[in-house]
Amino acid sequence: HKRTDYYSIFCWEKDCKKKRNMLKCNCIHKVGDGMDQTKVFGTNELKDAMIEETLKDVYEILEDTGYNAINQMVGYLMSGDPGFITSNKEARSRITKYDRSKILEYLVRKSLQK
Repeated sequence: HKRTDYYSIFCWEKDCKKKRNMLKCNCIHKVGDGMDQTKVFGTNELKDAMIEETLKDVYEILEDTGYNAINQMVGYLMSGDPGFITSNKEARSRITKYDRSKILEYLVRKSLQK
């Protein structure tokens, strides 16, 4: 069957011989919300969604605490100094769990998409 970097919780592809955790399987996998709904998630899509959610949350936390969120986030991304991000509501620990280069890669990709 077709090989790719898609994964889900368990592999249910009929051609897949190993019913195992998807982090160790490279088949195309489907995650069902219900009996009639199925969606395929790629690792890149999932990572992008997690980065996007984190950026939005950190932005909101910075704004709520009175900071200029854009300036603070740019300062962090340019310098790598986590002091630019408040520790309020765990904003700092949330954004620092992602490599800055991955965040920048996501932002560039997102800005160039049409």
